Amino acid sequence: PLAAATNIDLGFDADHLITVRLDARQVGYDEGRVDAFYDELLHRVRSWGDVASASIAFTTPMSYLAGGGTVHIEGQSPPSGTQPPATFLNHAGHGYFETMQIPIVHGRSFTTADRDGAMRTVIVNQAFANRYWAGENPLGRRLRFQPDGRWLEVVGVARTGKYRFLGEPPQPYLYLPL
Repeated sequence: PLAAATNIDLGFDADHLITVRLDARQVGYDEGRVDAFYDELLHRVRSWGDVASASIAFTTPMSYLAGGGTVHIEGQSPPSGTQPPATFLNHAGHGYFETMQIPIVHGRSFTTADRDGAMRTVIVNQAFANRYWAGENPLGRRLRFQPDGRWLEVVGVARTGKYRFLGEPPQPYLYLPL
C-alpha cells in the first residue's frame, strides 16, 4: 500500500518544493504591513539564484488547513428545500499555479491585477467545471459565496488534484486571489 501511494497523481509537482507556514499577523502586523511583508519576502526569495519560482497561499495541498463554503452559481438554483452546493477553496497568490506546477488547462492563472481587486476573479478546478458547466465553456461564468454577495468571474480552470488526502476522489475546488 505504501509503495502504491508513491504512484498517486497529486495534481501538483512535489519534487523540489519547499513550503513554509507563517503568519505575520501573529507578531502584530496590521493588514498594510502584512501585505508589505509578504511582498518583500517574495521579492527576496525570488532573487535567490537556485529558486525557480515562489508564491504565497493560504494553504497547500495535503495541509491540515482547509477553507470552504457554499457557492451560488449564476443561473443555477439548488432544488427546493436543499442547500446550495459547498466546496473547498484556497486563496492563492500570483505565480501559485506555476510554483506548484498545477496546470491551468483552460484560461489563465492569477495576475497582479487580480490581487489588486481590479477584477473579482476565481479559478475553478476541472471537477468543479465538469459538475456545474458540463460540456460548456466555464470561462466568463460567475459565482458568489453569499446569495447577495459580489459576483466572481471564472478566468481559469486548473487541473484537479488531491487537496486533503491521497485517497480522495476528484472533487470540486476553487481558488481565490490572495
